[in-house]
Amino acid sequence: MRTGSHSSILKATAWTGSSQVAVLVMGLMRSKLTAVLLGPGGVGLTGTYLTIAGFIGGIAELGIPPSGVRAVAEACATGDEGKVRRMAAALRAAMLATGVVGMVVALVLAYPVSVMTFGSGERWVDLALLSVTVLLANYASGQRAFLQGMQRVREVAQCQVVSTFAGLMVGGVLLWVFGERGIVAALVANGVAAVVVFGRETRRGGGSVEEGASWREALRDSKGLLALGAAFLFQNLVLGVGGYWSRVLIMGHGGLDALGLYTAAWTLSGYAVQVILAAMGSDFYPRLTAVAGESEAMNRLVNEQIEMGVLLATPALCGMLTLAPLVLGLVFSRDFSGAVPLVQLMSFGASFRVVAWPIGYIMLARSRKGMFMASEAFGAVCGLVLLAAGLGWWGLNGAGVAAAVSAFLFGVFVWGCARVVTSFRFSRRSLLIVIGHWLLLGVGYGVTRVVSGVPGMVAGVALTTAAVAGSLYGLNRMVGFNAWRALTGRWRRS
Repeated sequence: MRTGSHSSILKATAWTGSSQVAVLVMGLMRSKLTAVLLGPGGVGLTGTYLTIAGFIGGIAELGIPPSGVRAVAEACATGDEGKVRRMAAALRAAMLATGVVGMVVALVLAYPVSVMTFGSGERWVDLALLSVTVLLANYASGQRAFLQGMQRVREVAQCQVVSTFAGLMVGGVLLWVFGERGIVAALVANGVAAVVVFGRETRRGGGSVEEGASWREALRDSKGLLALGAAFLFQNLVLGVGGYWSRVLIMGHGGLDALGLYTAAWTLSGYAVQVILAAMGSDFYPRLTAVAGESEAMNRLVNEQIEMGVLLATPALCGMLTLAPLVLGLVFSRDFSGAVPLVQLMSFGASFRVVAWPIGYIMLARSRKGMFMASEAFGAVCGLVLLAAGLGWWGLNGAGVAAAVSAFLFGVFVWGCARVVTSFRFSRRSLLIVIGHWLLLGVGYGVTRVVSGVPGMVAGVALTTAAVAGSLYGLNRMVGFNAWRALTGRWRRS
């Protein structure tokens, strides 16, 4: 059965994915460079810095960027260019103000955070310099939100690719020259690149403050953005706290090297589904919001998103699970072989998220903010408790078990909430696809337990090939997508 929704999901995933894949490849190149130059400890330190800056920046944003996207889109719908410019000015003023506040907070907390995280104040200077990235990231988020609200999807994708490439080039040189001391400078370079590239595109789109209103008027208008951002602020807070304390627990258990292995595994398992999850925010959420008053239509859209998401994620997750030793060696180095069990277990967790996230959007579309916040809090607390228990029982591999189990329990919790809100049920087809997906991952994991070395690699390639074939068959049944015809047709036209 082919539906317009399935086609829309595939197109959105392909469009968003083209830029995401490029960004992810460059991210992997950065990870590879960091791993080769600095080893597991350098990867762990970089991940910790990113977590700290992301946590403070996520709180400082006050949930404004996603609410800004909605506000700019509503202004565009009126056809009033003056209103669009005023909203753009308000958004940029708000993000600059919150960025400055976040930078000051990060600067003040540099020494205590160094002591709490690393056990001493020796890294407080690096953390103080890291505060600049909070300002840069917040300001760039406002610029990106304006472009998204203007529905300039192509420009956003281009800016992401260009800014990431610029940051990779400059940051790579800094790491090469200064080693560990160049980590913070490389992160600052990434932020500068994002502000410059997105800022140029924003000005071309009529989003400069001078064209809209004075700074005083812009700040006054920005107050309206705060009312929409409470749920997103809470989500950023929960994710930031959970991510930070997860790293503190792991570093306390095995030091920076253990944290580096965990960061590598988390990065790879996340990359496998990041394209799909990004497409949900750009295409699925707006469509779900448009039918928020119709429970049956919402449930249908959620089931279709689950079907397409699982089909698209299966090959990547199966390959990541069965070929983890090869992927870790290629992306990082042989020093990361200890992360193989983590990658395999976290791949299960990623598969649970692909199913749970579309269901979670039901609460946002229905403006059930309290329930959404409760689900986020449950996921974070569950993850931390299981992580602490897993580290005590199974060592570092327990972190992988905790990630998989907590993702599954989060999915069950979200499903229960959706049952209350829209009486959500899995359709027969989505349930069969999900069960088949998990069975294939289970078989892949079982193979890795009994077969290793070259035979294990061969078995992994065979299973991944089967996953690709099954996904292409499913896509062909749903949207008439024929990979062979698409490839040969494009080749003939070229």
